[in-house]
Amino acid sequence: MGNEAAVKKDPVKEKATAETPEVQTTPVAEVANVTPAVPVELNSTMSPSRIKLGESMFNHWRISFRVGTTKELIEHEPFWVHVCGKLKQADTIDGMTDDAVTYFRCIVIASGEKFAQVKVIEQVALDAASAMAVEVTYYSKHRGQHHKWCALRVDDDTVIKSGFESQKQANLWIESQMMAMKR
Repeated sequence: MGNEAAVKKDPVKEKATAETPEVQTTPVAEVANVTPAVPVELNSTMSPSRIKLGESMFNHWRISFRVGTTKELIEHEPFWVHVCGKLKQADTIDGMTDDAVTYFRCIVIASGEKFAQVKVIEQVALDAASAMAVEVTYYSKHRGQHHKWCALRVDDDTVIKSGFESQKQANLWIESQMMAMKR
């Protein structure tokens, strides 16, 4: 007998389901084409807490990258492991390789104590400086206790640099100067 009570249906519930209207479905394409009366962008406003003076918030870093540094290496997180503590989100980084062949402009996307995510915004391949056709030669000569060893220009015997303790130091400076001029 207990089962009979459970099997009987409630007449109120049956009547409510019979009177419930059928649900109409609207295709998704029609809903997607509906545009609001006012665009969402115009309903929002800028909060004063979102605007800050950039000079007090973000840093602009200048970096000298090693020769052969690539975009992929810069965007690789472990590349920044030793300097990531200095970087903050939205910092900008400008850098050039030591051989002055590539220039990079980057932005820090995220950073923490042990990581930094950096994205290269711009990469510019620079032309290497053309070799100048300079035929200037130098020689070293001892010019006394005051001037010591000097580097002189061959053309007019002008002292270019003085004060070297030895001829070896003067010749080393001359080689360096010649390499710089050929660059």
